[in-house]
Amino acid sequence: MERVGGALQGMNISMEGIGRYTDEFYPTAVGDYLMSKGIANVLVESGVGLNDWTRTKARAFGVSFIQNLMISNEISYETYANLPLNEQGMLEWVFTNVHYASMRIDIAVKRVPLVIGHELVVQYQVDDLGDLQFRPRHLSIDGSAIAISQPFTIGAPITADFGDYVFEDGYLVNAPEA
Repeated sequence: MERVGGALQGMNISMEGIGRYTDEFYPTAVGDYLMSKGIANVLVESGVGLNDWTRTKARAFGVSFIQNLMISNEISYETYANLPLNEQGMLEWVFTNVHYASMRIDIAVKRVPLVIGHELVVQYQVDDLGDLQFRPRHLSIDGSAIAISQPFTIGAPITADFGDYVFEDGYLVNAPEA
């Protein structure tokens, strides 16, 4: 924890978007298993950034962080301890205030890379439904003019017409130019 804090301080970057997971012990997690055997380790997890779906910036950050971690000798537990907890993952796309089942809800959609045959494809799935106003997200899209009647299942490929955004069987078939 001290080395992580020192490495982050050594990078001299904004801490916005950097978080940590709880320090609970999970015996089936690789890092926790290694720690239980006395092998120190640091797990770096990099998520998708806004307009960085291929995680190019996340990979560059990871390499820079590991380089700084290897040379860091600063002791800075406070920097690590002050990182916000990643209690809930960031949502990708949230269509807000959609009329669904006689109420207004938010519908979160996520991209899921899949290998089908020898091809890498992106499938869009329902990530969450309900009042998502306090969940962090990459993109909010006003859905107040949209009414959806078909049922959704969390984790299933999405089929829906959100006006400018149209999904069929998990594929994005229409979207505004980025």
